[in-house]
Amino acid sequence: TDWRAALQSARALAPVYSLVYPRVWPNLALHLATLAKLELLVGDPRAARRAAREALDALEVTHGRAPGLSAPGAGRLGIVQQVEGVLREAEFGCGLPADGLIG
Repeated sequence: TDWRAALQSARALAPVYSLVYPRVWPNLALHLATLAKLELLVGDPRAARRAAREALDALEVTHGRAPGLSAPGAGRLGIVQQVEGVLREAEFGCGLPADGLIG
């Protein structure tokens, strides 16, 4: 499917981005966020959880945690909140309890 092709590309780029960019860098964090979502879409919640956690570690530094800072328009979630949602979905898919999701 197209999601699988996108996931293959994202997986191939992740190690290259990790070599090129510092660990806390917006481009790397956003790529990892995309990778997490793609992993979730193709049904690998464990891989999605790893990528989402790594993305959040950087995004919380580069984008902050305040709701909506990175998204224009009322009622839209910022990227940090979107990735937190992916992390929650991935943790649910892994059978982890809902009370210790973030942090």
